[in-house]
Amino acid sequence: MNDEFGDLLNRAHKISTIASNMGFDWAEASDVYAKMQEEMQELAQALAEQDLAQIEAESGDLFFAMLNFHRLLGISSLQAFAKGVSKFERRFLALEEAIRSRGQKVEELSASELDEVWENLKLSENR
Repeated sequence: MNDEFGDLLNRAHKISTIASNMGFDWAEASDVYAKMQEEMQELAQALAEQDLAQIEAESGDLFFAMLNFHRLLGISSLQAFAKGVSKFERRFLALEEAIRSRGQKVEELSASELDEVWENLKLSENR
């Protein structure tokens, strides 16, 4: 799976670079950001319609737009994703520890209680 994901990221970067070299590109990262917002609206519509095929298509479009956003800013999409995964992992482990230290189990808390612990962890992390 990891090789597949990396290969697909490389393929996306390659084709978008070729297109860019031929003049088919956004002028600035803010233009791609606007495209990402457009794709988010289309994704929201597909979600409202509960159209799984359209959700898959629109989320793919959003992901591809984000790759182009990264490319224009000189950011590695793989590195950005890796950092996001690491941040989630670190916070989730802290969430488990915080709940365990209260003598509880993650599975015993409601979604709103878990969200409260999560938000508190984020706040304390940003201090």
